[in-house]
Parts: sequence; structure tokens; C-alpha cells
Amino acid sequence: MELEKIQSIDLVFENCEVAKLLPNMFDSLVIEGITENYLINCYQYKNGEVRKNLRCKEFMISINKKGLAQKMDNEYTLNERLDRYKDLTHIDLIFLKRNEYITLPWQGENSENEKQIHRKFKDGLSIVLAQ
Repeated sequence: MELEKIQSIDLVFENCEVAKLLPNMFDSLVIEGITENYLINCYQYKNGEVRKNLRCKEFMISINKKGLAQKMDNEYTLNERLDRYKDLTHIDLIFLKRNEYITLPWQGENSENEKQIHRKFKDGLSIVLAQ
């Protein structure tokens, strides 16, 4: 079996900001309980267009110092952004010939994800989201 390589991972935040992580910017990634759902939005699409949606039950990523030091478009480092807000909504796994856009567990009425837990350690930070 040939292993497929990830080109990058996009962390997508509630306000549509994105942090791109290359493989040398994270140490581990776990995504469990992925299910495929179908969405028909008859208010926006009038001809029965169906959108597939992937959703996971559990997500964990361990981001190393290089990943945390990366500058985002808003001039924050990823570490500063994660210190200020806990609002991850999706992850986009970018492979060579395809991508997988996955909805993460979310709980909260405002723009903060109550399910998002950060754990700092000597060489980086881990993010855990679970139903």
C-alpha cells in the first residue's frame, strides 16, 4: 500500500482566517470518526444541488515551535492567534491531487469553540476538539 503524502494542512478559523501548516510544522495529527453528510440549501441553490460535507468526532494536532512562529495574514503569529481565540471550525488536508475539507466539533453560541482545548508543552502546543 502506497502512503499518500500531505502537502499542507489549513487550519480554518471562525472568521475565515487560515493558518497553513507544512509537514515540518506539526508533529502529529489525529482525525477520528469521519462521516460524510449531504446538505441541500434550497434557499441558496434552487435546482437541488447537493453539497457533501465531511465531519469528524475527534481532532488532535500537535504544532511545533516552527508552526507556532509562522506569521498569519493578520500579522499575528499562529501562537498569538491561538492565545487570543479558540475558534477553529474546519481543517483542510491538502494532498498532491485532492483535498479533504473537514468540519470540526463545535459547541458555543458566540464565536468561541468551547470544545477547543490547548495544551502547551516544551516544544509546542497541542489542540484537541472532541464531541
